[in-house]
Amino acid sequence: MAELQAFLQEAKVDPKVIGHITKALPHKSVADFAKGWTSANFEQGMQNDIVAKTGLSGMEAKLQVSRLRAAWKAASSKTGSGGKEFPSIKFTYFTVEGGGECIRLAFALGGVPYIDDRIDMATQWKDMKPTTPFGQLPVMTVDGSKQIAQSQGMLRLACKLAGLIPEDPVEFLKAEEVVGLSWDMVDAITPSMQLDRRPYLYGCEGLPLEQLTKKAVEMREKLSAPDGEINRFLGYLDGLLAKNGTGWFVGNKPSLAECEMIPRLRSLRKGNRDGFPKTIVDKHKNLMKMYWAFHELPAIKAHYKGVPPY
Repeated sequence: MAELQAFLQEAKVDPKVIGHITKALPHKSVADFAKGWTSANFEQGMQNDIVAKTGLSGMEAKLQVSRLRAAWKAASSKTGSGGKEFPSIKFTYFTVEGGGECIRLAFALGGVPYIDDRIDMATQWKDMKPTTPFGQLPVMTVDGSKQIAQSQGMLRLACKLAGLIPEDPVEFLKAEEVVGLSWDMVDAITPSMQLDRRPYLYGCEGLPLEQLTKKAVEMREKLSAPDGEINRFLGYLDGLLAKNGTGWFVGNKPSLAECEMIPRLRSLRKGNRDGFPKTIVDKHKNLMKMYWAFHELPAIKAHYKGVPPY
């Protein structure tokens, strides 16, 4: 109650109105205040439930309604599903899915409010890059903090706020096991994706671009072969789903593990790089079953605006 009182005082709400809210109404927290009305009935609620019962009228009543409206909007922006309070988050990443999509999925699943700040690489990134902590995206600010980098920390924060990190220690480790396998697969794939852009990292500096591109495609074809690294890691992940037996990696609902893996599977199924066939995931039946089930979740359908998955 003290928290709600201080919140309303900061919004310069009249003490009589604050007293009525905290004593006569069942509002004990900022979250309660946010849940007390919907956007459809807010104006009438302020008049009938609060101002009219505190003896205010005329311009003073209008002033208090205005201040209450601002306070209610601020409280609502901090509050997600179930009345849980969240920090104010701004997540900045490129317009593509890439390494930031896992974080967006966690926010979507948990109903965590955030500013989805999408940067166009062609027109915005050159000027923005020097202002970021390490010359890279994503970055995040929390409650007005300075920019903080590194996507894995952001993913775990998003999953913590969204309730997607298992509390049971064994299930927690199982979710992290999936994340580890995901990054083992990324490590195996990365050279084939970077060779033509950063040949100096792989002892290929000075080779013509067409040779680098050909070599990169050959690497991806080898990775995608039936006995290649991608199928090996996808097989491990498929086996974990089979072993759990619920359709999800951990427990009986999506977790950190699905948020990590779904963007990887989406990327592979796009087939937008020569050497990676779109069908590479198809034979892994448990992965595909989880993939389709995940995209059928209402929050995920809303996130992708009804566009079918790759």
